[in-house]
Amino acid sequence: MPRALSDDLRMRSVLLYGLNHSKGDIAVRLGMSSRSVLRFARRYYERRDVCADKPGRPAGSYSLSQQEQAVLMQELLGHPEKTLSELCRHVEGVCGARLPVSTLHDYFRRNGITRKMLKRIPYQRCEEDRINYWSVVSQFNPAMFVFLDECGFDKRISRRFGYSFRGYRAQTQRWYGNWGPRITAIPVICTEGIIDLSIRRGNTNEEKFLEFVNENLIPNLQPFDGINPLSVVVMGEHSRHIRFC
Repeated sequence: MPRALSDDLRMRSVLLYGLNHSKGDIAVRLGMSSRSVLRFARRYYERRDVCADKPGRPAGSYSLSQQEQAVLMQELLGHPEKTLSELCRHVEGVCGARLPVSTLHDYFRRNGITRKMLKRIPYQRCEEDRINYWSVVSQFNPAMFVFLDECGFDKRISRRFGYSFRGYRAQTQRWYGNWGPRITAIPVICTEGIIDLSIRRGNTNEEKFLEFVNENLIPNLQPFDGINPLSVVVMGEHSRHIRFC
């Protein structure tokens, strides 16, 4: 089924028709049929409105009960990465009703829920702490900072898309799946570039991390006196970093 023409395009056809342009000329200019031009003009003169009607529920379709809607939305908000078939099975397991996938698809479309790329939200993120951190670091010269962090890569088969209301990001706090060899890198970075870098296969434990700090990070640091460059180390909120501090 073709998608309905936009409301602004419909209004343009009404304006041109009111300026005594021919319906054929309007149809060619706006890329619509002559019958659509007449239909939009008649609708505007009768209702003062040219907006397309919202699609209703097809005849004979299944209607979700209040309980099924509550169970569905609770599961969707908690697990936006789940597919329609998985959501159907969850509703069936809780409520006992076997829903077709098309019912959930139509329900999401009517309520403005679309599928989009997931955005991961860290567990430790706190807006108040971030603001306090920015206010503190803004007092230092950027050349004083040395950044130390860990980053890893592996072959992941994970879901990067999920459902959310139109205009809102689909957010989650976890990825699913973890296969293949994992490569871990520990870089030491400053405003001039990379000072040192360690790349190894597998995860990094506390002993390996402390070994890198003692042998690669500390020799490149200068005493902190409020002026010396490379004198302030910035690390992430990893539990290993917190124990080290």
